[in-house]
Amino acid sequence: MGTELAICGDFECASPLTGWTVNSDGAISIVDGKLKVLNVTNRGRAYKSYTGLEVGKTYRYYVGNTIGTLTGFTHLTSVTTYNNIPLNTPFDFVAGSDTVNIQVGVILTNLGGYTYFDDISLR
Repeated sequence: MGTELAICGDFECASPLTGWTVNSDGAISIVDGKLKVLNVTNRGRAYKSYTGLEVGKTYRYYVGNTIGTLTGFTHLTSVTTYNNIPLNTPFDFVAGSDTVNIQVGVILTNLGGYTYFDDISLR
């Protein structure tokens, strides 16, 4: 696989939340070098886009998940939407555009529930 596109996917850089947005149901923070996604009113989700992909090229996506009070999930969209990609396992996809949008979040709606993400990689 090629060059790493997910800069600061380990969440241990100077500005680990740069480029991340969160839906109105959640909150995000960094705890022990990991992205924590928290349910505030429903299902907390965080989003980030990466550009510079080559259409038709195969990329490998990886998201590490450590269960807090709940497990997590991840989705990916590059024209095609891939829902509920297995966590802690590499996932290969073919880029349908030069941009990929990723989403990570808490699987259930339990208020106050949270999960952690780390080692997000896109190459």
